[in-house]
Amino acid sequence: MILLFNITMFKKKLPFSLNPFSLGKGFAGMTDLLLIIGFVVVSTVIITVPPLSDSALRVVVGFLLVLFIPGYLLVSTLFPRNDEIDAVERIALSIGLSICIVVFVGLCLNYTPWGIRLGTILLALSAFILVFTALCAFRRIHVPESERFMPF
Repeated sequence: MILLFNITMFKKKLPFSLNPFSLGKGFAGMTDLLLIIGFVVVSTVIITVPPLSDSALRVVVGFLLVLFIPGYLLVSTLFPRNDEIDAVERIALSIGLSICIVVFVGLCLNYTPWGIRLGTILLALSAFILVFTALCAFRRIHVPESERFMPF
């Protein structure tokens, strides 16, 4: 028995476009998440490629990757609406929660066979960041655009 699936029957129920190349109405306010994904990719290259990994750029990228982005994504996932907390609270919570997240990730990595090394920390933080970027996007999509948190 062949089951035919017609995607057009769901178009009216979804709050976003089914076209993967359009960042239309449903994806308004997602530019910070796209920038974070790009930053994770670029920072992974900067941290691991030998000519770039010896420069001071590695320190700047590492500070942002460790001390701000994980907490920012957790705060954005927990508070997807614009009126829940203000900008100063978002920044303070982002820095504080990033420190907690990195400590927890390091503690978990300590009990794995791979241990705490640059590669494992980078992989674990990148995975955390990408998972919480997807969760944050999912939460923001289900908030009306007028109430959605948009940092830009």
